[in-house]
Amino acid sequence: MTKADVFYFTQCGDKKEEEDMKEDILHTLFRSELTAILQALKLVEKNETKNIIIYTDSKAAIFAIKNCYYSQDRLLKNIAAEIKKLNKIPK
Repeated sequence: MTKADVFYFTQCGDKKEEEDMKEDILHTLFRSELTAILQALKLVEKNETKNIIIYTDSKAAIFAIKNCYYSQDRLLKNIAAEIKKLNKIPK
């Protein structure tokens, strides 16, 4: 979906549809951030790199990861598992 598609949709839809669309886009962006972080963690594990920094500007992703051990979300559980594996790699 392009910006033009979103613009067209919001111009033609009602307020409820517009709010739902904005919420879906934010959810998708959030999931994309988490997926990128998970892929970075897997890359670190594969290369057995000892010192890493993963940059993100997503406060929501950082907060979710910080609390991922209490989540039922599969993506967050996978992130927690990767972090647990990486913590076992000797430094």
